[in-house]
Amino acid sequence: MVVKTIEKSVDLNAIDIDDDRYRISGASGIQSIVESIRNIGLINFPILEEKTSGSYRIVCGFKRVIACRRLSMPSIPCRVVNSGCSKIECLKLAVTDNTVTSMPGLLEEARAITKLRALCDHDDDLPRIAGTLGMNVNMPLAEKYGVLCRLPAQLQQLVEDDVLSMKIAIDLFMLDRKTAHAIAGLFESLRPTASHQKELISSLRAISALRDIPVAELLTAAPLIGIITNDNLDRKRRIQLLRAALRKMRYPHISRFEASFSQNLKKMGLPQGVSLHAPRDFESPVYTFAVNFENIDELRQKADLLKKFSETNELIAILKREIEDT
Repeated sequence: MVVKTIEKSVDLNAIDIDDDRYRISGASGIQSIVESIRNIGLINFPILEEKTSGSYRIVCGFKRVIACRRLSMPSIPCRVVNSGCSKIECLKLAVTDNTVTSMPGLLEEARAITKLRALCDHDDDLPRIAGTLGMNVNMPLAEKYGVLCRLPAQLQQLVEDDVLSMKIAIDLFMLDRKTAHAIAGLFESLRPTASHQKELISSLRAISALRDIPVAELLTAAPLIGIITNDNLDRKRRIQLLRAALRKMRYPHISRFEASFSQNLKKMGLPQGVSLHAPRDFESPVYTFAVNFENIDELRQKADLLKKFSETNELIAILKREIEDT
């Protein structure tokens, strides 16, 4: 179906910018549009749908209309769809316009798919209709998109800013509001990688349950708050220290083994080409010596060194693991 429109000048006050039935885009980037319209004018006219006589709903061009309002323009040229245009055809226009005028992000695609799904007679129609608009979607993905569109504004903004992945954002949404807000604020501040985000969420929740302290309270208490707010450290260093502090709080016995192992290893003074590796999380009694060599003589020399190291008090202490698990 080809949607017919009529070009006309519309009073800006007659356009309802709060009606977001067809809105796909987010709120970012409006200032650049303001400057563009101020310098060269409104080239791509917004498309509107008449709600009642003299009142209009935006189909395409939310940012353009808002930019024109900021420039105090009394009226702007628009294209108004004919009265027979269906809701789904208007939404298709909105999706197409958003694709043409910008590079749609994850959240914009989620809004498009979720709104298309709401207008489909059957869920089976969604993949076909989305496909005509250049979007590939299946129902499991559509379900995730639906959750994404129900996220609080803070989480949606972090997804839009590429701070959170869809999975992490949905994981936070499943937590209680205070916990989600506290962790989201931490991620917004430190910008950890997705893998570090998963690790931090897991550690914070485990420690919270172990100590019966809310996550929000945990993050504002020593020693974590001192690391998070230390402006003398760069972001990566703070993340590193935070991970270490959480690991120590979550696994105190492992942390003590690690500290003791590191101290004794340093005292042993292993030469280059010889290294000692502890078992993962000290769950196994098996340690590993790794030796690099280029010839038989070098191998023999390092074998003699291994015999020497096997008799040191430091290695004996490492193997005995004489540390109280308290």
